[in-house]
Amino acid sequence: MSKIILHHRGGFGGVSFDFFATQEDLKAAREELDGHCYQVRCHWAQDFMREYPEYFYLGSEDLEHTSEANAAVEQLIARLRTLGWEERYAQISTKGEKE
Repeated sequence: MSKIILHHRGGFGGVSFDFFATQEDLKAAREELDGHCYQVRCHWAQDFMREYPEYFYLGSEDLEHTSEANAAVEQLIARLRTLGWEERYAQISTKGEKE
């Protein structure tokens, strides 16, 4: 199974997530995300795809919304964990820049 949740700092300083899957898991991954993510030009996602070209970007989500919306995102991440999604964390220095 090759579905990834990439955690990183978001544009407003909060936590953001990017979602990826390999070709064989694309259909299942899209169904599991159930429309909960948006498309954005994210340098973290671009860096990930350069390093792992076998993965496809599915979308992004973040915890920079209302408390109700953030709770829904947290529930999504928890559900994806139970479905076997692998979690990875971008390397961020104390200044918020990529290392």
